[in-house]
Amino acid sequence: MPTKTIYCPRCFASLSVNVGASQLVKCSKCNYIGDLATYSERPLKREDSGTDIVDSSGFYKPAKLEMIKDDGTWISGCPKSITLKRGINTLGRQSDNSQSNTQFPTTDPFMSKNHAAIDVIYKSRTATFEHSLSDNHSMNHTYLNGTPLESGDIIVLKKGDEIRLGHTIFKLINE
Repeated sequence: MPTKTIYCPRCFASLSVNVGASQLVKCSKCNYIGDLATYSERPLKREDSGTDIVDSSGFYKPAKLEMIKDDGTWISGCPKSITLKRGINTLGRQSDNSQSNTQFPTTDPFMSKNHAAIDVIYKSRTATFEHSLSDNHSMNHTYLNGTPLESGDIIVLKKGDEIRLGHTIFKLINE
């Protein structure tokens, strides 16, 4: 099968993929996972990191995580959504000794205090935001749309994606 060379938009590594391959590609160097369209067919340099090749997310400001399901451990009266900020949002259960900068008001014992991270990156060329999810070596894994993330995976999120931390499920939404 013929191959072509593409370049990772996160670490700029060159990758060889089969023509007509799956739409999802995983970078062998940094574990970035994105649609084939997010990879470039031309070599990238560091100065390209603020631009985007193709951005299909359509987020024009950082998204929100809205809690859509829990097992009764959400603390009543607390907001059920949180707006993500630009940069790295570490997600975890609320605790006095949590190092997460985004703490959820839950007593879910299956959600770690530092469970996962969502990196929100501004793409200047398209004036949109990219949201990518990774697991922080949590004991109970991070799930995206019902599928567990592998160690080291970095997955670009889309509107409506469901993220499970412990027994709590969130949906990625725009305002």
